[in-house]
Amino acid sequence: MKIIPRECSICTAPIEVHHNDWYAGHNAWPINDGRCCDGCNTYVVIPFRLALMNDAKIGKTLVEEDGSIKKEIVDEYISSGC
Repeated sequence: MKIIPRECSICTAPIEVHHNDWYAGHNAWPINDGRCCDGCNTYVVIPFRLALMNDAKIGKTLVEEDGSIKKEIVDEYISSGC
C-alpha cells in the first residue's frame, strides 16, 4: 500500500508516519477541522482543549465569536518554529 504524505493543517509541515503505519496525524479541533502533526497536537491543540475545558474565562479569550481559535495565537506558535 502506498502512503500518501499529508500536510499539517496548522503549520503545513509533513505529518509523521508512525511505527504502525498510521499517517493521518491528529484531529486539529478546535484550531481547525483538519489533521495536524505531532508537534502541533502537543503544543497547540491539546493546550487549547485543556484551556477550554478547565476555565471558561480563559477559553473565551482564546476563541473568536464564530468559535474558531484566534489566529494571532496560532500564528505566534507557528512562527516560533513549531
